Amino acid sequence: MCRSKLLDSNRQRHGLHSMILVPMSAPGVKKIRPLTVFGQDDAIHGGHFEIHFDNEVIAHWIAECRIAIAETRLLTLHAAYKLDTLGNRAARKEIAMIKVVAGRMASKVVDCTIQVFGGAGLSDDFPLAEMYGYARTLRIADGPDEVHLSSVALLELKDQQKRAQAKL
Repeated sequence: MCRSKLLDSNRQRHGLHSMILVPMSAPGVKKIRPLTVFGQDDAIHGGHFEIHFDNEVIAHWIAECRIAIAETRLLTLHAAYKLDTLGNRAARKEIAMIKVVAGRMASKVVDCTIQVFGGAGLSDDFPLAEMYGYARTLRIADGPDEVHLSSVALLELKDQQKRAQAKL
């Protein structure tokens, strides 16, 4: 679903949204079975179905998720190394960075997985809806991302100021 630009101020809000529909007869699309959504039978009014896609986009999502996991893991290892060797004060920036990156990565991976599973991703057949809730909670539990981003920015500016003064 996407939102169109507002060209006419008299246009109603619901007229600004578009949705792309893929015909079930399209190559690579196969309807498997109807699903429940959040414990409710949604098939009564057209509902959600488990659908199988033969699609290159899914391969790209898998690759992007693998990269995000590797990036997060390496940043975590770097933060742990600094914490162990230099202490918690010296590792503050890396710890704040992990608090942002880990939650974002978990949310991205679960979100991509829900996309791949389609309606099944929200059903009781898989724990993905619950996982998404947990992943989203990671981004709030120890303070919202914005707090950690502000800390990273402040610490980075201080580091850059020290480097600039050292060159003088």
